[in-house]
Amino acid sequence: MKITNYLGALALLALSFLSSCGTMFCPGYQTVTVKSTTPGAHISYNGTVVGDGSAKVKLKKKRAYQQFIVTKEGYKDQSYIACLHKRSPMFAFVVLDLFPFFGQFSYFVVDRRATRSFMYDKEQRIPAMVKLDNRADEKYLFINKTAVAAAKNDVVELAADAVRGAERIHLTLKDDAAVDEVLALAEAGFNPGVVIIDHTTTSTQGAERRTEVWHSKGFTYLHAPVFMGPANALESTGMMLVSGDQERIAQLEPVLAAMTGRVLNFGTEVSRAATIKLAGNLLLVAINAGLADMLSLTAATGTPLSDLEALFSAWNPGIMLPARLKKMTSGSFDQPTWELNMARKDVGLMLGEIAQSDTPLAVLPAVAAEMDRWIAKGHGADDYTVVGKDTMRKLNN
Repeated sequence: MKITNYLGALALLALSFLSSCGTMFCPGYQTVTVKSTTPGAHISYNGTVVGDGSAKVKLKKKRAYQQFIVTKEGYKDQSYIACLHKRSPMFAFVVLDLFPFFGQFSYFVVDRRATRSFMYDKEQRIPAMVKLDNRADEKYLFINKTAVAAAKNDVVELAADAVRGAERIHLTLKDDAAVDEVLALAEAGFNPGVVIIDHTTTSTQGAERRTEVWHSKGFTYLHAPVFMGPANALESTGMMLVSGDQERIAQLEPVLAAMTGRVLNFGTEVSRAATIKLAGNLLLVAINAGLADMLSLTAATGTPLSDLEALFSAWNPGIMLPARLKKMTSGSFDQPTWELNMARKDVGLMLGEIAQSDTPLAVLPAVAAEMDRWIAKGHGADDYTVVGKDTMRKLNN
């Protein structure tokens, strides 16, 4: 017991030599490993090259974000932002007023607001650099996390710095609200007459409003949504949609065409590109839901995935889309290529097979109900595309 008391007193004595107010168990610095996926890329921090390809860097937690510059001959320069985003397991224990020899009780306070209580990812992985392709004046900004502890002034400074001196600014964000917020934060760094090219999938109203608002401030805003994935972006392939001011589009089209495989111009209506993008995504969503139901059928019948792969390696149903669209929009359904009654019979067979198991369905029951509605209206002998007849009537009006 005496030994235990002695050790306890010794521990308290050691703690008493710490600063009596505000001593932190969470350090104000953190060492992280920064790696570029581009071999041999020079990584700079605070104006100094700290490594080639990878580096260990001691980061101060006082700031909500830290910026690295990545360079390599033959590649576009990158700015990479590392942000504080999660709490340390110790989450900033603060020892206050510890006087073991005067009989005062020791106590601890957890300061959850302290910047030190947040951490960077131990490994910061920088995306692959983009090779120069006669566009050496472009720069790219990558942010690895949303900064939980970032003050608004820090974010404003970061956004304004990212766009300062640019002639064109490209955005790819989540939604209308994100676009509005980022542009408002970055506005302080805009050059006079800067061109804003927004590749975000947004609402039609949002595209119209931003075009008008930024025009009134002396800037060009062009909504140019894309059908492109990350691989397309690196390879400058895919498809970009534009509409609106044709004179401005003609000026920008060479720049946009260099970024993608094809630019589709949908005319003078500002919101038309947004509409077409949503229409394309709607079809993709419907196809995915159909794929989920198709997998439910194969699961219910014990069919291996390899059989589906064999089917779609030989048969591409997407080829039929233009013909189906033409048939549905023609308004002529009395010469069926697939009679609605027969299509409904097949849907019944599908539902019957799946009903024998607990496999879920996404859209097939709703499709069956819609088919039944049109059959009840006397269209069973028509082409199955008749289900779009009411919509076409509204479009034609």
